Amino acid sequence: LGVELTSGIDVYVDDEAIELELDELIVEPLLFLSIGQFWLVAVVLIQMMEQYLMLVCSRQGATGTAAWK
Repeated sequence: LGVELTSGIDVYVDDEAIELELDELIVEPLLFLSIGQFWLVAVVLIQMMEQYLMLVCSRQGATGTAAWK
């Protein structure tokens, strides 16, 4: 599993790429937040993504760890 947080989020599950375009929805509003608020929201988003990936992997019967670039 590979997650990239540069332009949108690319989630790779079993060699299938699921692209989540979050630029317009989340990234642009974050530019108006302070650094502390930005990191708080970023940590929450990362935890949500981890929970989602764990749920997907558990449903597919696969076990894996997320690799952060």
